[in-house]
Amino acid sequence: MPQTDLNPEFSVNNTRAFPSLTQPKIVGSFSVDADRRYIPTGDNLKYLALPKPGPTGRIHLDLNEGFEVRQPKPASAKDEQIDHLLRFIVDNLNRGLRERDPEADRTLGTDFVCFRGLLRMVMCTPYERRTGWIILATRYRGTVYLCAKDTPEKIREEASQTEQQKRFCYYGFKFEQHVLSDEPDQKPDTTAPVIESEEFCAMFSATLEGNRVLYGAEMDGVFGTDPLDKRHLMDAALLNRLEFVEVKVKRRESN
Repeated sequence: MPQTDLNPEFSVNNTRAFPSLTQPKIVGSFSVDADRRYIPTGDNLKYLALPKPGPTGRIHLDLNEGFEVRQPKPASAKDEQIDHLLRFIVDNLNRGLRERDPEADRTLGTDFVCFRGLLRMVMCTPYERRTGWIILATRYRGTVYLCAKDTPEKIREEASQTEQQKRFCYYGFKFEQHVLSDEPDQKPDTTAPVIESEEFCAMFSATLEGNRVLYGAEMDGVFGTDPLDKRHLMDAALLNRLEFVEVKVKRRESN
């Protein structure tokens, strides 16, 4: 048996400075309705509305409720690729997205356009030894547009999902329905069917190692009690003052 080396030496020099990254700033937002149509407003922005504990001090939520009548996101949603991002760009070229340098060979003041999920996927690559990915890229007028494409393995995995796996995915949407409401200080309506297609998306701008990135990210909701004018939620200064929340549900681990 070969001897185990308890003091391995790495051939890669990791002493380089971490790539510079500016704080992301929100430059706009949009919504997607139940039919996956782009809406240039904040119609689907939600407010955090935590349920009150019962007499025992605990909260009981039935995440199975409504599973049979849910409205799942259609498979055709994958065909959208980055269409909604492109629509946002077209609608907002004159609102600060256009490159101010008239001699620059670009229409946008950014080097890359993509979704946040694609950035996460790339950044997690060194730690994902068994998961591959495919990224489509198009360069147009100096800007590279990136879009993730499902691998054959992921397509097979989704096609073979069990009923239980579908329920686990549903739990996340149902939990959001329990803790997010359409208006501040309003109790969520948990009797309505869950519509998985609806989204609120914020558009962020950041600079990574000198490369300007414009990316979209689905946002669950905001923390606050002041009502917002969702029909005119395009003021970048206002959007950057909001406290966004991300809600998650996790299965209890059992030994």
